Amino acid sequence: MRYAVICALLASVSLGFSACNKAKSPDEVQANIAKATSEAAENNAKADVQRKQAEAQASEELVKGRPTPRRKPGIRAWQP
Repeated sequence: MRYAVICALLASVSLGFSACNKAKSPDEVQANIAKATSEAAENNAKADVQRKQAEAQASEELVKGRPTPRRKPGIRAWQP
């Protein structure tokens, strides 16, 4: 029983070490980094557009919800 457990443990450790030894070429890594960078820039641009649209919509709703200020006749505006 002990022998089977030790063999299974040894086999799993050797399989784990062999699986970790999968280095990719520097060109492939550089291509992946460039792709991820461009995707991140696109996502940031889309997020900026959405943020600006949300801000514009919020300010429009704020203006629509606020009544226009009216002065009473005969009262002048504040003067310093």
